[in-house]
Amino acid sequence: MGQVGGRLLGDGGKERPVGHGGEGRKRQSSSDEESPPRKKKITGTTHYCAAIHCHNSRKGNAGMSFFRFPIKEPERCAKWIQNLRRQDVKKQKDCRNLLLCPTHFEPEMFLRKDRSLLWNAIPTIFPGIPNPPPRVTSARRVLLRNTRPDGTEPSQDQTQNLFSPLPSANIPLPLPAPTPPHPQSPLPFIDDDDDDDLLLPPADPLPPLPSPPQQKFTGVNVSTQTSKDLCDNTPRKKRLRTLLAKSQKKLREKRLVVQKMKKEAEKSKSVEAVIKSMLPYLSQDEHSLVAAQMRLRVGKKKHYPLTFKAFAISLYYKSPSCYRFLQTRYKLPAKSTINLWLSKLRFQEGFCENLLKLLKIRVQRLPPSDRHCVLIADEISLKKSVDFCASTDKVFGVGKEESAAKEENFLNGAMVFMVAGLQAKWKQTVSYFFVKNAMPSDELVPVVKKTLDALAETGLSVHAFCSDQGSNFSAAAAALGISENSCTFKHDGKDIAVIADPPHVLKNTRNCLLKYDIHTPDGIVKWAHIVSMYEQDKKGNFRLCPKLREKHFSLRAYGAKMKVKWAVQVSLFILFFIA
Repeated sequence: MGQVGGRLLGDGGKERPVGHGGEGRKRQSSSDEESPPRKKKITGTTHYCAAIHCHNSRKGNAGMSFFRFPIKEPERCAKWIQNLRRQDVKKQKDCRNLLLCPTHFEPEMFLRKDRSLLWNAIPTIFPGIPNPPPRVTSARRVLLRNTRPDGTEPSQDQTQNLFSPLPSANIPLPLPAPTPPHPQSPLPFIDDDDDDDLLLPPADPLPPLPSPPQQKFTGVNVSTQTSKDLCDNTPRKKRLRTLLAKSQKKLREKRLVVQKMKKEAEKSKSVEAVIKSMLPYLSQDEHSLVAAQMRLRVGKKKHYPLTFKAFAISLYYKSPSCYRFLQTRYKLPAKSTINLWLSKLRFQEGFCENLLKLLKIRVQRLPPSDRHCVLIADEISLKKSVDFCASTDKVFGVGKEESAAKEENFLNGAMVFMVAGLQAKWKQTVSYFFVKNAMPSDELVPVVKKTLDALAETGLSVHAFCSDQGSNFSAAAAALGISENSCTFKHDGKDIAVIADPPHVLKNTRNCLLKYDIHTPDGIVKWAHIVSMYEQDKKGNFRLCPKLREKHFSLRAYGAKMKVKWAVQVSLFILFFIA
């Protein structure tokens, strides 16, 4: 009983599902006693050789390797198709799913025996087809000995037997020929024909040479050279073949990279020609934008020019939602890329010289009417933390005292100075300083004067200094000479007005009315009067102040006293009530 596709074949060839209960296991065990052992299940896709008259497959040869056609190498793939001699395979697209077994390759084509091919391997062994392809390499010729010790020549189809017995007959050794004496030798020359001059005793006959010992024939045929298997599988050649395969693989990868680079270079050349042809028809800004878009479409790596970076940062600053919309239509840098660019700009605490230089260049392009501005100062709250900057080797977030490492000396705020236009709508941060709670008035006054001097060097004309009504700003205004009779102070011979921030004025007016009463020529205005007026107004069908709600008067929500919108609405209602 064999297992096929998750089903068991029983008697009669009918299929039934494999059960998980006891009955199914009993039936299976009982049938195993009578039936032969199961065959191992063959999993995976069965591969077949695509050659003519070849029936090799993965099913019949589990350990055999099959090789695909080299589609990525057109020249070598064409040779494979030509040697295959199949009428239905003429193009590369016809051989995408075809395989060849190792029997169609010469032994010299393998890097490892029947496992991996060389980079230039070509199949040449196709028996049984007309006009077979020629072999790439010639067959190895087995070297044989020309003669045997007895002087006979072996046949061509037999190898030399090194242990063949020698003949037992005596072999006479030839005597060396007599050599004539040297002309100056004192010995006389003996002639063979002159027997009377010298009589020699008769020589004894030479004894016969002993026959070599008889050796037993073993029947082992040995060639005169090392076998090919041993020659090709030495450790040195294996190591060299491995190095060669790695080098060839790297070479193929480099060739593919070179081909891709050549294609990209051809595309970039055509794109650069188009960009150059558009130059007479577009302005400089339009041409730089279109050129950047075309170059980004062609190349894989995104290299943004400096002008395009400035355009992207300005566009994102104007409207982030508009930038996100255009990002779906055009090649624009991501938000993280813009943040990365901005993070590389170093703005140290205090006055930044590079920022003032750029501001001076920008001011020179403004018309004289747009250079009139007002200096604004305000404090912002920061979370207590310590940060270390590796590029500048500085620690931020603590004071400059000796005991700055203690938690009570952590800085929790910053004083920011900003300049804004009076006629034109523009603004720019000038400097900032980390503070603890608030900047003292004795430190605030020198900083204000230094900021006015720095703005005068850039070409801006400052007419006013605006701040909130904090205690430190009130003390600084008094130090500058601000009083009930004068709201200006002189700096370098120019009058600078000190004004309060309008949103803070509205909030302070509302908050003052919560605690105190307002005396007018007609009477006293109290907060209770405003609340009673609101109670009567909300009962009517036609309301005088429809924007007011209960939250404007209760102020119980978190940060309700800081909302400028609610303070403005209540202040308008107060003015309407007083009038």
